[in-house]
Amino acid sequence: MASKKFNFADSFTKLTDIVEKLEYGEMDLDKALQEYEDGLKIVQECKKHLESVENKVKVIKEKYNDNVESED
Repeated sequence: MASKKFNFADSFTKLTDIVEKLEYGEMDLDKALQEYEDGLKIVQECKKHLESVENKVKVIKEKYNDNVESED
């Protein structure tokens, strides 16, 4: 089974929706707990994705910094 490609913007929107639902506070406790858990899962996914992007940026910067220094 192919995994669905992560979309940061969609995940952030889902997280924002969950926060709004929890802040509004008109759901039963079990539903609120499920929403909270879903939100934490999304936060973990977003954090993991951001760390991956940060690492890619570092690699790109190092690559181009090395090339610039080599040309001098």
